[in-house]
Amino acid sequence: MTLLQQIENYSIRLIAPQQLDDDEFQKFQTSLGPVLQFIKHSREKDRLDELVQQDLFKNLDHTAAMVINSCTNAQLRFEEARGAVNMCKALDDMREDARNEGIELGEQNALRTMANRLLLDGTLTIEKIAELTDLPVAELRTMKNA
Repeated sequence: MTLLQQIENYSIRLIAPQQLDDDEFQKFQTSLGPVLQFIKHSREKDRLDELVQQDLFKNLDHTAAMVINSCTNAQLRFEEARGAVNMCKALDDMREDARNEGIELGEQNALRTMANRLLLDGTLTIEKIAELTDLPVAELRTMKNA
């Protein structure tokens, strides 16, 4: 008897969230409906904002929130404790993190631009530029030699 003959032949039903109408998600009796709806609209910022304002998403099952995070790679932060998750707050936290990261990157780019101009000017030593910009001396030497 082959391995294939030993395996049961079960039918599998696939659900494609992108092909469902929004009213069809209400037919699910579990948190699968909101999970699929979030997945469907995960790339639509305005629609997702509307969606998470609904009461259903303000008190979403922790496991469902973890599935959303995993399937959409949303990198949402929420407490690890079991219980309800407020997806609206989780999205707000994610946006705040992204905003802070963008500000930090902008500041680093500004410092590098300033350091590059100071290096081109040539009036200050690399050590003084490092002190002013908080950039490593090694990085400044690399910039100067580039």
